Amino acid sequence: MRQSNQWMCRNLYDIGHDDAFLAQRQKLEFLCQNTWYVSPAMDDVRNKAESGQPLPEPEVENVRRGEKLPYDPIIDPDRYTHGFYWYTMTVSNLIAQNSWFNDQQLLSQAKLMYRKTLQIYSNKKTDPDFMFGGDAPVAIAALDLYKATNQQKYLDFVNTYISERQNRPFTGIDDAASYLFLLDQVYPLTQNPQYLSYLTNTISLLQNESFNLNTGSFQEISPLLKPYLDIFDVRTNSLIISVLLNHL
Repeated sequence: MRQSNQWMCRNLYDIGHDDAFLAQRQKLEFLCQNTWYVSPAMDDVRNKAESGQPLPEPEVENVRRGEKLPYDPIIDPDRYTHGFYWYTMTVSNLIAQNSWFNDQQLLSQAKLMYRKTLQIYSNKKTDPDFMFGGDAPVAIAALDLYKATNQQKYLDFVNTYISERQNRPFTGIDDAASYLFLLDQVYPLTQNPQYLSYLTNTISLLQNESFNLNTGSFQEISPLLKPYLDIFDVRTNSLIISVLLNHL
């Protein structure tokens, strides 16, 4: 089994620890445990984590200050889906695996992969063509690291990201859905009423501009893509619906 470009173990962990799915926990655990990751960047991360050498921390404070980080020798900075986005998904999934199986080396791998994520984000975040699919997963990964380590620097990064994010329109439905998911995840931790307001406004935007009554699904909101897409993405719709169910 191979994981790519989705929060597989991350979401399986939440499902597997819900009493409603208690009877299925062993199967869900098997799915997560047998997830594996293929890329030169992952090989680099795994080798470093297994070396026994001191490992550098993710430079979240530097990125919060607006610094552009130098790239690691082994990194894919020019592809969104198979570089930046894949790295962010992998960070969150490794953290979930660590939570499930109590293997601290997985957390070390997640931190090293997040360094690569931040390097790309710090250099590409103002490039609308590169970040067309949205950049909220970088903050979701930071939130997962905060939950795993209780280090305030990660939550500070999330707060900074949200304050900057509010000044930008959504590039498309994927961007809106991942940002909505971030707000749904961070609000219970912070109880920040402004975040609840942002969440409610994003739900309203999607209901007004994206929901198709004929199909009962959320469709593309990008003015660049809307004329060409009369389809809905199951993964994106599932993400949106999971948030809506928390706020009925």
